[in-house]
Amino acid sequence: MFDFFRKKNKVGTGGYRRKIAPPRSSRVRSYSRMRVRRTTPKNPLISVRTPKLVVSGLRIYFARIIYRLLFLLLIFGTFYFLFFSEWLQVHSITIEGNNIVDKKAVLDSVEPFLHKKSLRFLPSNNFFFVPTNQIKKEILSNFKRISNVSVERIFPGGLKILIEEKKAVLIFCNNKGCTWVDEDGVSYNQSSFFEVSSDNGNLVVVKDLSNSDIPLDNLITSPEYVNFANEVSRKFKEKTGYEISEISTPIPSALEIRVKTPEEWTISLDIGLSLDRSLELLMKIIDQEVKSKNLDVRCLDYADLRLRDRIFYKLKPDCIKTDEENKNEEKEMITEGENEKPAPSAVPAESEKNSKDKKKKKT
Repeated sequence: MFDFFRKKNKVGTGGYRRKIAPPRSSRVRSYSRMRVRRTTPKNPLISVRTPKLVVSGLRIYFARIIYRLLFLLLIFGTFYFLFFSEWLQVHSITIEGNNIVDKKAVLDSVEPFLHKKSLRFLPSNNFFFVPTNQIKKEILSNFKRISNVSVERIFPGGLKILIEEKKAVLIFCNNKGCTWVDEDGVSYNQSSFFEVSSDNGNLVVVKDLSNSDIPLDNLITSPEYVNFANEVSRKFKEKTGYEISEISTPIPSALEIRVKTPEEWTISLDIGLSLDRSLELLMKIIDQEVKSKNLDVRCLDYADLRLRDRIFYKLKPDCIKTDEENKNEEKEMITEGENEKPAPSAVPAESEKNSKDKKKKKT
């Protein structure tokens, strides 16, 4: 069996048969080409190798020194630019909100703070070292008319001062001058009577009959007094039809206000009572006791409205022609007083003493 396979592969007599190769002419000829290396790499950004620099140690030493010097120069230059250059120095100051306070006076109080040294060697006029809090305290202490102030820095060399002035609502004047009072009754400024008369901003001026010194920054009257005085100035003409020539008070701390008219008659008011009710009683007296008798309003001397729902008045003696009318007028005042319990005064006491003295003489 195995011999059969062997015979089949034999070539000739003595060997096995081989497969006969095809002739060379039928083969495909191939020509070999020389391989050429690329002179440039496919991706030069990746495959390019940077050559190593060989630097001596002396060059590295000098390079480090130069870099350090440049770094120090950069630091000192930045320090000088920030703290000593003129570009960051305060060269303009703007003031806003001042209506009464003098702008030049505020600038004069601010300038000394810009010529000092902060931390003994840094200029205080530098944008970063301007003493805003000290400037604010100085302005508030020197100018009593200012209630609040804010100091702001404006880059690179500006300073902005915002002023909020006190609102004066009342002025007390006497022989020694005038004192401005705010809405809380605190005095904050003093000026001459000429300044007040020339420009008072339509404020109520109250004449102080005591002629005493009024200290500054003190509570000299109550807020109720301030409001009542302004209310009198607004409503008196509206309710009565008469002008006001003068408003006075015995003392600023009193609870009394006196109003004088161009007709030369005065009224006394209490700040604790209703002004509308007091003026209503005043017009009732003028209509019933003055105009009803065909008398001029100038005949009224004074009217006391310091008691609730009561009024005491007096007519000028020049308007009474005869003694009988004078007696009748006195009787009317007495009956008026009997019906309305009069306020204690020095006049009734004197009349009682005179009656007692007359009785003693008769005895």
